[in-house]
Formats: sequence, C-alpha cells, structure tokens
Amino acid sequence: MEKEVAAVAEGWRLTPQASVGVTHFLTDNAPTAEAEFADGSDGFSARSDLDRTYLDLELGVDLASAGGVGLRATGQLGQDTERYGGALKLTMAF
Repeated sequence: MEKEVAAVAEGWRLTPQASVGVTHFLTDNAPTAEAEFADGSDGFSARSDLDRTYLDLELGVDLASAGGVGLRATGQLGQDTERYGGALKLTMAF
C-alpha cells in the first residue's frame, strides 16, 4: 500500500507505506549444510529448524523532493521465531 498523504512544504511530499505478507515453506523447513576439510579430516554438518510459516510486516515513510529520505521497519514473526530490521534510504537526483 502506498499513497501520498500530504505536501509537507512546497516541493516536498510525505508518503507512508505498509505491507503484510506470508512466507510458507512448501518443502523441508529444516535445511542441512555439510562441509569437509581439505586436509581430509572429518567434516561436519549443520542443521537449522525453521518455522514453517511466517507473517511478514513492513512499515515505512518517505519524505521526498528532488531527493529524499526513506525509513523502513520490518518484522518476520513465526511460531518460535521473531526477526526485526530497519533501513534508512537517502536519494539524490543528479
């Protein structure tokens, strides 16, 4: 969802953004990686149990003119997992 809300000052505009989604693993949700050492010694494997389904959320706001500033907050929520992030975007026309 993206909709320009208002002109903040002459030549500037404020645009809020939001998105909601779902990530669902259709196959194995416990990937395994195996590695071996070049000298022939024993290798190892690593496994990660992931949630099968996640709710994906994103909220943000852009303040723009010829250039602009954008802020984003993201989250991914599962039954046993929570991941959060953020971003700052600076743009400049030339």
